[in-house]
Amino acid sequence: SIIVALVCYPEVQKKAQAELDVVVGQGRLPDFGDRERLPYIECILKETQRMWPSLPLGVDHYSISDDIYEGYFIPKGTTIVGNTWSSIYDDPMTFKPERFLEQSGKQCPPDPTLYSFGFGRRICPGRYLASDNSWMMIACILAAFKIEKALDTNGNEIE
Repeated sequence: SIIVALVCYPEVQKKAQAELDVVVGQGRLPDFGDRERLPYIECILKETQRMWPSLPLGVDHYSISDDIYEGYFIPKGTTIVGNTWSSIYDDPMTFKPERFLEQSGKQCPPDPTLYSFGFGRRICPGRYLASDNSWMMIACILAAFKIEKALDTNGNEIE
């Protein structure tokens, strides 16, 4: 999914690679010590998890008793699925890592890493490892490669 995003949104790749060039330079690959100084890479990870979460709708739960939530009656035994779809984000069908950059006076949208690995006591126990590995993979791919659309035999981009 990140490779597709980098091909479809080359401006994201260019901005991330510029950040890497300033922070890390050309002589080495990024490491976890660089993470705090690479906020745009962090935003790419969040946007990737927003658009393509590990569990698109989380894990099904069932109500163990009748309940009322925000005025809605939920009978005992009802299947409950946490909604992680993009309806709470502006322009949800566009890959925009900038939506997660903190801007003065503007609140960032909810962090998708809070729900992309499930909820409650059944949340994925490997979520931190998966998130760290994903960050490292994204950072190293961006540091080492320029991802572009394939070209046909005439040198034209293949859509």
